[in-house]
Amino acid sequence: MGAVPAWIGLIHASEVGWAAAPQVSLGYLFFGAVCAACSFLPGTAPPPETDMPEPADTIEAQST
Repeated sequence: MGAVPAWIGLIHASEVGWAAAPQVSLGYLFFGAVCAACSFLPGTAPPPETDMPEPADTIEAQST
């Protein structure tokens, strides 16, 4: 999202114009590519099941 305003010069540039901050725009594109690649990595394992009650259940049981 930041690559387009940086390319036009709306952010991170001293003037508004076409290709006003190409290095910054390229940095935003690379960061976006890294984030997109990380979204395809496998996640962590789900937490193990326990016999402990949920905290909300414990509070309700104590108040009755």
